[in-house]
Amino acid sequence: MNEPLLLKGIDFTSPVTIRIIAKGTVEKRYSEYMSGMDITHDISSDHIPYTSLEGEVPDLAALIGVLNTLYDMHFPLISVRVSGKSSQ
Repeated sequence: MNEPLLLKGIDFTSPVTIRIIAKGTVEKRYSEYMSGMDITHDISSDHIPYTSLEGEVPDLAALIGVLNTLYDMHFPLISVRVSGKSSQ
C-alpha cells in the first residue's frame, strides 16, 4: 500500500511547518485552537473569501488536531502543504 501523498517523505519526529488554505473566514481569535498558527484572510479572483493558516506543529497528532478543528467548524479545505525534515 502506498503512503498518503501528504505525508510522503516527511519526518514527524521533529516539528514541521504547515500551510493550510480553507474556504471561508476563520477568525484570528481561533489561532490558539490551531496550534498557534498565523491566520490571514484574502479573497479569490472569483470573490470567495479564504483563510491561510501557517505555522509549525510539533507532530502528526497536532496536524490532525488542526485539520479536525477546521472540519468541526465546517471550513472546506482547499490545500494542505507540509514541509519539514525529509525522512530519506
